[in-house]
Amino acid sequence: MTCVPDEDGNLMRIVISLFLVAVVTFLGYWLVLDERKHSKAIAYNQRGNVLSELKKYDEAIEHYQQAIKIKINFAEAYNNLANALGQKGKLKESIAYYSEAIRFKSDYAEAHSNLGITLSEQGQFEEAIGQYRKALQINPDYSGCIIASPSCWPSGETFREPAPITGRR
Repeated sequence: MTCVPDEDGNLMRIVISLFLVAVVTFLGYWLVLDERKHSKAIAYNQRGNVLSELKKYDEAIEHYQQAIKIKINFAEAYNNLANALGQKGKLKESIAYYSEAIRFKSDYAEAHSNLGITLSEQGQFEEAIGQYRKALQINPDYSGCIIASPSCWPSGETFREPAPITGRR
């Protein structure tokens, strides 16, 4: 009995092989593009940080927005955007962006603390305390909210608004 190659079987193997090569090539290309987008988003975020340090908040805001446009779930960029907006006095917008940062990264202690600070600036003290507590639950060593956290007050003290600053210079 002689073995004659099955032309239909060989053709099917070739078609499947070509399909798999195409899929692997596409996935590799997609991963490279995704990594480039991620790197570009990080670069925009870092430029925004530099601009914020220089107190060029409008330009920083544009860079953070570009980072978010590229990487929609970039929690750090949302947090930084909220910080810049807060520096411009846009506290309500700031609160919304801190909330987005937390939505994308629920264990982001810095965003919880920053949200707490902004809420307290808006007079929403109970909500602020909740955010400070969440930040400390996530990271008990986080110093960003230690002073504001009721868990760090001497026993028996309760939350109260800070006394107004007198005319010292």
